[in-house]
Amino acid sequence: MTKEGMGDGRDWDNAMDGTDFATYLPLAPDGAVFHVAAGTYKPVYDKELNVPEDSSKLTLFIQSGVTIKGGYPANATDEVESNPELYKTIFESESIYKNRTSYPIFVVNLDGKNVTFDGLYIVHSCAGYGGVTFDAPNSTIRFNKLYSTENDGYILDGSGDNCQVIVENSFFYDNETRAIRLLGVKSLDIKNTSFRDNFGYEDYIFINSRDLKERKGSYVRIDSSSFYNIHNALCFLTVKNIAKVEVENVLFDSLQLDDDNIFYFDNIDTILFERSEVSRLITHGDGIFTDGVDLLSFKDSRFTKCKCYNYLISMLANKGMIENSTFENCVMSTGALIFIARSSSLSSVNSTYVNNTLGEAIFYSVYGKCELYNNTILSNNAPDNHSIYLVGDNELNLVGNVIDGIYLPSSSDPIISRNNIFLCDLSERGSGTVWANEENAISLNASDCSDLFD
Repeated sequence: MTKEGMGDGRDWDNAMDGTDFATYLPLAPDGAVFHVAAGTYKPVYDKELNVPEDSSKLTLFIQSGVTIKGGYPANATDEVESNPELYKTIFESESIYKNRTSYPIFVVNLDGKNVTFDGLYIVHSCAGYGGVTFDAPNSTIRFNKLYSTENDGYILDGSGDNCQVIVENSFFYDNETRAIRLLGVKSLDIKNTSFRDNFGYEDYIFINSRDLKERKGSYVRIDSSSFYNIHNALCFLTVKNIAKVEVENVLFDSLQLDDDNIFYFDNIDTILFERSEVSRLITHGDGIFTDGVDLLSFKDSRFTKCKCYNYLISMLANKGMIENSTFENCVMSTGALIFIARSSSLSSVNSTYVNNTLGEAIFYSVYGKCELYNNTILSNNAPDNHSIYLVGDNELNLVGNVIDGIYLPSSSDPIISRNNIFLCDLSERGSGTVWANEENAISLNASDCSDLFD
């Protein structure tokens, strides 16, 4: 878009200026593609294409399936390709963004159509609304190479039954706001995207699909992305009423909350963490809190240097699986590393729990089921050296583990123990507990074998 030529947008020589673009955008036909040159663009009309007295009502309105693609030089030709890092196409709120409420920079209102934002910078959106707001049932809203910085309002704020949202190859940095809020959508895909150095007062990413749990195919997928140095007052990631959550090849580093859970999952069928790392979390609540989740699974993942007031992982009424994962150098002020309650069950296989400091234990189970196979549970600083602590009637299977502390109060359920190495006095396991099928167990005082596991 320039001020040269005829201004009808047929080619770069006759490109529109910013005012013509704001006029034509809500009138464009489905399939229209806008190529936008470097520069700063602001809304000039309200949603009815009027010039309001109150500048807070200014917005760029979209009601058709269009693509807005930035990253072109001011003197672009048809042969030039988009390069948004070199040629910055910036969309900015007209209002003074700090402590000011205004309409979003973009408002999308459509049904059954697809909109793409590609190679754009969203900056200085105002409190209350934000960068891009959409109500788009049965549509796909795609953000590719979106650069979001210095925003004070929601960056992406959307809704729409069966709406699919895709964020890829994008960067969110130096914002003071919630990044993404989605209500009633079918899916969210985040891929190859970086979130860093952000501060917010609400949930950083919030997805609630309301009644969509009954519909197959609803999901949140985060892949090959990173979250670094994010400080929030409320939850970092809240997901409710979704069939499936998948987290793969993701780094969560230096997330800090004032007083809440880092991750909050409610009413979800399946949650999968694979090949991901959670490092240096700080919260006065739980690290990961789940309620009404059918399956919570960690595979080939790592938790390190996390500090929580309560529990790192709290499971209520669900099944947990941990495989080939590591938990090390974490500190729980008052609680356990993993809390299992309300008929939940946990299976841990080929995993390592070392050098953690705990208010209770590694595994703290209340009327649950715990199966531990071929794990290493060593050098954890827990009260009375209780790496495993069971309360009430629990099921416990121990096979092939190395464990240096265990406490099992009276239980009506037998304990299955085979081929374990206990670096503790088994006479302290608790009274009244029935041990069944205890085979090939080795019990050693730690002082007698301090060099066996160096």
